[in-house]
Amino acid sequence: GPGAAGLDTSLPVEEIDAVDNWQVPLAVAVLIGAFMHLSGGVAVRNYAGEVFRQHGLSEHRGGQFLMFLGVVKVACTGLAIAVVDTVGRRPLMLAGTATMALGMAVLSAAFADLGLGAAVTLGGGAGVIAGY
Repeated sequence: GPGAAGLDTSLPVEEIDAVDNWQVPLAVAVLIGAFMHLSGGVAVRNYAGEVFRQHGLSEHRGGQFLMFLGVVKVACTGLAIAVVDTVGRRPLMLAGTATMALGMAVLSAAFADLGLGAAVTLGGGAGVIAGY
């Protein structure tokens, strides 16, 4: 029937069944959001300055690296927006996940005190941010 603004808010009978199938898309969306949050991309962004200081960078140089990570994030987001219709969401999600996994592996190696230095840490952080 008509809604508060006088608009017809009723659904045709064939669309009512489609409304009942919302659980799977909602579950997928919630899981993707949870996995993205648990992946560490937020932590890399929030603690990058401290990570760079631990690897011997000055506050000024660490700030430059943080700006670089921001540029990487903006560039990768722009690229994803530009190619999502031609490449597809699934390949982008898989590529992003693989990039984040590689970035996390590099960050893990940097934290294992293997003497890899700040440049490798920046590369790992950039990989996580790019994939995120």
